[in-house]
Amino acid sequence: MLKRLSVTNYALIGNAQLDFPDGLTILTGETGAGKSILMGALALILGHRADTSVIKRAGKKCIVEGEFDVHALALESFFVQNNLDQDDLTIVRREIGTDGKSRAFINDTPVSLTLLKDFGSRLVDVHSQHQTLSLNDRGFQLSVLDALAGNQQLLSRYNGLHHQFSEKNKALIALKEREIQGKAELDYLNFLFQELSDALLKDPEEQTRLEAELTMLSHAGQLQKNIDQVLFALSDGSQSVNAQLSILSGLLNNSSRLFAKLEEPASRLQSAWIELKDIAAEIEQVGQLVTADPQRMDLLQERLDQFSHLQKKHRVHTLDELLKVKEELEQRIHKVGSLSDEIAEADRFIHQLEQTLTKLAADLSSSRKKVIGSAEKEMQRMLASVGMTAAVFKIQMEGLNTLGVDGSDRVMFLFSANKGVAPEEIARVASGGELSRLMLCLKSLVASKVQWPTLIFDEIDTGISGETAFKVGDMIHSIAIGHQVICITHLPQIAARGVCHYQVYKDFSADTTTTNLRRLNDEERVAEIARMLGGEKPSAVVVENARELLAL
Repeated sequence: MLKRLSVTNYALIGNAQLDFPDGLTILTGETGAGKSILMGALALILGHRADTSVIKRAGKKCIVEGEFDVHALALESFFVQNNLDQDDLTIVRREIGTDGKSRAFINDTPVSLTLLKDFGSRLVDVHSQHQTLSLNDRGFQLSVLDALAGNQQLLSRYNGLHHQFSEKNKALIALKEREIQGKAELDYLNFLFQELSDALLKDPEEQTRLEAELTMLSHAGQLQKNIDQVLFALSDGSQSVNAQLSILSGLLNNSSRLFAKLEEPASRLQSAWIELKDIAAEIEQVGQLVTADPQRMDLLQERLDQFSHLQKKHRVHTLDELLKVKEELEQRIHKVGSLSDEIAEADRFIHQLEQTLTKLAADLSSSRKKVIGSAEKEMQRMLASVGMTAAVFKIQMEGLNTLGVDGSDRVMFLFSANKGVAPEEIARVASGGELSRLMLCLKSLVASKVQWPTLIFDEIDTGISGETAFKVGDMIHSIAIGHQVICITHLPQIAARGVCHYQVYKDFSADTTTTNLRRLNDEERVAEIARMLGGEKPSAVVVENARELLAL
């Protein structure tokens, strides 16, 4: 419920603060006094758009703040989902800067206008002559029937499963599209995979080895010539390095017997000669491997060309990367094949959901049908009580072959205000005044079934008077038992039913006209009701009538 509303620098309001109790709060004032301005300020914290034209005094920003007691509105999940501080007394604030920029806050946390509007719709329900179009909305009509049937838990379960049903169907469509795309490219994927398989790629180092061998074969003649020259110098002939070292080693060994200090150099020279003989033997052995082989060169070049072609095709540079490509292709081919299993599993799950939803939809339909008769009778009674004695109200419900968001039913409210005229869709036959009273009756009908947020009735009394006004006042008073109701009215019969009464008036005492509000005490209420009955200078009889109205 709305506990407090403060308005600063909005339109003709300089500074105003209103406290709202439980039950019925009345706002009255002369035409043009600024009651609609107050509603405009309230609309700001409910998420409606605004511009700099709402700012009263240039150079100062407009601030509207509301304090709401939300403990009974089951908003815990809203606070958690939107990462907002949760408090039973929640502060909603809206600021409009002089540059036209708007900022919104919930418990001092900045929020978007969209989020504020969503939150505001959970806090306040505004009912005016200009906001009765929801009566023509099939979704609203169905929600009324569900409220009367007490379908909240059943509908909540259905809604949750239907959301899951919709999401699973979207996922299934995506899976099928992936399967179609996968099958379209499966032949190509298999071709690429087979091409890599046929290449017999196993050793990531094969390319490096083959390149080295091809380099050797390509220079076999030069290599053999160099090897022959080295071997000749090392081993062939009396003047070879090995022959010279053999002679020198013998001389030094003989000398070491005569001079001990030559033993170590002699040993080292002996080792060098042995090592050089081993080197020559190894070079000779390796040299035997170096042979010109054009056929082998062709085979190597063909293999390396195959590697190069595959690497360019798959935009990689090594055999190791090619092997990874092959592995990825194998996985993609497997995924395409496994999609059919996923689709079958998704189909089974969706079918189970559909069966459950169909059962729940049937339960909803049955529950709705049971309350139609009593709802029609009660609406007939209430419509007659607000001056529409000839009115006829019917609820038409038909089953559909689809599982909609709220079940498989389509509901239509039919109405006729005149005797002998068949009821038709409300949008075709109801006038503005009739729509207001019709909506009032519906809200009265469901008030005891649901936890409404704060209800605001904004001048819904246009076109009624006399006994009908009393009946409308009684109905609003009845709704206010257990609910907070704020009613802007021109009718004294309605104004007299409030537990709290504010008067909206214009102040012309300063250079600038302002709209002010004051909470009326008992005697001031008598004077205001008397004014509403008999004008600015009511007679003693009118004043006494005002006292009688307040005493009812």
